[in-house]
Amino acid sequence: RTIKLEINEEESDDVKTEENYKTAKSVIEKRLKTVGVQEDNISVNTSTGAITIEIPENTSTDSVVSNLNTTGKFEIIKNSQNAQERKTIKSQL
Repeated sequence: RTIKLEINEEESDDVKTEENYKTAKSVIEKRLKTVGVQEDNISVNTSTGAITIEIPENTSTDSVVSNLNTTGKFEIIKNSQNAQERKTIKSQL
């Protein structure tokens, strides 16, 4: 099965970087390995951020696809003497 993921056009330009696209690919590769996908082909268009994933069709394919579409949230909390600074980084695949 072929799955195509595209970046949300509402994202700011500082999110639309080649580095972030490659990070998204890495996250997808890890998710596929975690759910036991042995054969996959993942390509990234570094200009647009579009990611194409090819995985074999079998009884777990629908479950694998739904796992790929989850959104991750990562928070970095930095403590200082006077205040606590919070920065939230969202990654949407």
